[in-house]
Amino acid sequence: MKILVDISALRLSKGGANTYITELFQSLEKIDKQNEYIKISYSPIFERNNKILRISDTILRELWWTQKIIPKLINSNNADILHSPSFLSPINICKPNVVTFYDASILRYPEFFNLWPKLYANKFYEKIITNSNQIIAVSNFTKSEILHFFPSIKEEKIKVTHLAANKIFKVQEKEMNKKTTKKYKLVKPYLLCVSTIEPRKNYKNIIKSFYKIIDNIENDLVFVGASGWKNSDIPGLIGSMKLENRIRFLGHVNTEELVSLYNSADLFLFPSLYEGFGIPILEAMACGCPVITSNSTSLNEIGGDSALKVNPLSSDEISEGILELVLKPSLLEFYKLKGLEQAKKFSWEKTAKETYEVYEKVIGQ
Repeated sequence: MKILVDISALRLSKGGANTYITELFQSLEKIDKQNEYIKISYSPIFERNNKILRISDTILRELWWTQKIIPKLINSNNADILHSPSFLSPINICKPNVVTFYDASILRYPEFFNLWPKLYANKFYEKIITNSNQIIAVSNFTKSEILHFFPSIKEEKIKVTHLAANKIFKVQEKEMNKKTTKKYKLVKPYLLCVSTIEPRKNYKNIIKSFYKIIDNIENDLVFVGASGWKNSDIPGLIGSMKLENRIRFLGHVNTEELVSLYNSADLFLFPSLYEGFGIPILEAMACGCPVITSNSTSLNEIGGDSALKVNPLSSDEISEGILELVLKPSLLEFYKLKGLEQAKKFSWEKTAKETYEVYEKVIGQ
């Protein structure tokens, strides 16, 4: 069986799709020695540091590459199945097609997104969902969102495959973390946030909740992650609260540094407004970092009872949660141990086996 896989997100994203593609297909190639995985990728044509050219390049990828070129590559490679692991899939192909659906955030919160993604979602999402042979959802919550927004889809068409943290995320000796904390000049205890800086990650409420308790804790607030969209108000917000000396934005860091940052943090904050899965909370848990997260979307499902849950819309509740943990070492230790056990319940090997079962089901059909 030849399985054609579009891995374009590896070049174009540092977020969840990148992690999913990397981890899934490394694991698949370990457990599946019979089938051939043919990886294809769009190569950016324009310089992506320029906003206008980046948008143009995105449109080329989503229309010309996905809708025109991939169908030709399916035929020229004589592929048996196409897997579109970043949900950009051709709507007219004659071979079986599997798509991975992460979340319906653009349908649930269109105001958080720029114009082109919204136009694309309105034009193509339903066609992609309808024309696929099988849909992989990364959580039961995401499955429920698919059934909500596309009620004509039969439930048996959707397979849930949970994600996981990479095995590199683990508890380390303190000495191993000093190089990273020294590099980023993190001399004070800190609270950590890891995500692309965009509205649905709830950075405004995180900053507001931190401001309310700055006189009660000595911790700084550290953000790790690439800059996304609709975040130009951050400097003004921080400036108005005079938090320039208490909040740090480190940008994208490499994986080894991220492991050290999780290990060195007092607490991990992930009160996102919307998540299809939420890999960072498992990464933090695997590193022994206690977690505060949202009591909604997939985060209830993935965090279980191993994280402190808060209403992400309430900065007061986030503030109270931070104080409750930071000022009570015994509670921090409780959530640290619970988190370590929770992270063990998820593995990429399991995800790969369940994905392979989807391929077999599609071929059987």
